[in-house]
Amino acid sequence: MKFVTTVNPDIPPLAWICTIARGDETVALECGGSVETREDWFFDGAWAGPFSQGGFLDTNCFGTGARLTKTGITFTTPDHILDRLYYIEDVDRLLISNSLPFVMQRAGKSLVPQRSDYMTVYGEIWKGLTNHSTALPMEDGTAVKTWAWFHMHVDTDLNITKGEKDRHVDLPDFAAYEAHMLDVMRRVLDNATDATRKQTYELLTMISSGYDSTAASALASDLGCKEALTFSKSRKKLGKRTESDSGDIAAGLLGLNLTPFDRLGFRSRSDFPEIDSLGAASELASTGALVEKKVLITGHLGDMMWDRQPAALSNDIVLPGLGGHNLSELRLMRDYIMFAPVYIGCRQQGDVVKISQSAEMAPWTLHNDYDRPIARRIGEDRGIPRDAFGIKKRATGVFFREEGLEQTMSPHSYADYKAFRLAQTGVSLTRAQMTDRLHRLGHFVNGVSSRLTRITNRLLKTRLKAPKLTITPGPNNEGAVLFQWAIARLKDRYPPLAD
Repeated sequence: MKFVTTVNPDIPPLAWICTIARGDETVALECGGSVETREDWFFDGAWAGPFSQGGFLDTNCFGTGARLTKTGITFTTPDHILDRLYYIEDVDRLLISNSLPFVMQRAGKSLVPQRSDYMTVYGEIWKGLTNHSTALPMEDGTAVKTWAWFHMHVDTDLNITKGEKDRHVDLPDFAAYEAHMLDVMRRVLDNATDATRKQTYELLTMISSGYDSTAASALASDLGCKEALTFSKSRKKLGKRTESDSGDIAAGLLGLNLTPFDRLGFRSRSDFPEIDSLGAASELASTGALVEKKVLITGHLGDMMWDRQPAALSNDIVLPGLGGHNLSELRLMRDYIMFAPVYIGCRQQGDVVKISQSAEMAPWTLHNDYDRPIARRIGEDRGIPRDAFGIKKRATGVFFREEGLEQTMSPHSYADYKAFRLAQTGVSLTRAQMTDRLHRLGHFVNGVSSRLTRITNRLLKTRLKAPKLTITPGPNNEGAVLFQWAIARLKDRYPPLAD
């Protein structure tokens, strides 16, 4: 097989799509200007190995791409579940892309207009690699399928087979685990800054007052990271005040030049900033050009990997909640590499939790309901005092079900969505808002339940699961068709198939 490559400067810089016809020896690749392309491979990020060798299939990688093989083509996904591949199988053709709206636009597909559970189905990735839904139903009765984590091999007859990634390493203690993370991070950075790339990327880290981003930033500082961003205030939870969540103290001690942002700053924009996160707004939309051409270090997955008593114990990447899973379009448009160091070793959660619970970690164990000894040791070993981070769990993520839809969208987007929603469902937002107030109250009750259960588990050394109200938004909830609205607007970025 061989690539026939077209670089399209009019689509997002990191977007790509491949078209493969049954029995054809060519793969038609169309991509943005920052996708690295070679005769037998392409990639939209960086990996832990020499750039010139293109060996992303055999090592930790943070991006998506493909390599030609003797029997076909092997696509790969990042070593995290924050980005996925999307594909459509026709009788004699396979379309596959790193962008959901791109593959839908090219195939002439549309979402089911009145279906209200797309956000839920798309977000099922939190259930783990083997238990989440992988099909998004289309209006014509077909489906766009999603693919996370694994390699995907496609032969010339369009047969698809799944390939496992071998990422296992011995992690007997904290020193081995920290050294492994730093080694992978260093090799990824070397790859991202390689002078032979068409586009290089420098380190930028996100930092807050919490455990995970602080520890990830501390590791990044070892590699020479000098730039950081923070969101000054946390999300206001029901019945509570907004609090400072700035990582300014830790950033200063780590020698990071800190740029603060208002988490809702994107609301002043008029270009539909919410669509880059598939309708549910993200605080990252407030960061402007700062994230462009960066390797963005985040603390994603810390609650699963670094908590001393995680909510679930599984090597299948089962998450206690969602976060960062809907930011692919923002990444493709802003041209940055998403790099969450906590995902290094994520298929060995049991080994990492054993380290957290081991005797060697006792000096960094607080025995409270927010206890992450690994993150605390990483930070304190680099001079960050105990009381400067990881004292209280806050959150800056934008969450419209808790904060209200109108309060978390730009006025321009909200007006456009209202009109779109009425046309799709025939139900006004005023009616929907009444039911969503009860939904927000349910989230508050579940939050109290989770906190009390964590305290009980700590005191009694148990692993009880928090009782929770089942909160299923009705078909007429505020955000019922946010997903459809975002995809409809995003499809305008991508050209349809020429006649």
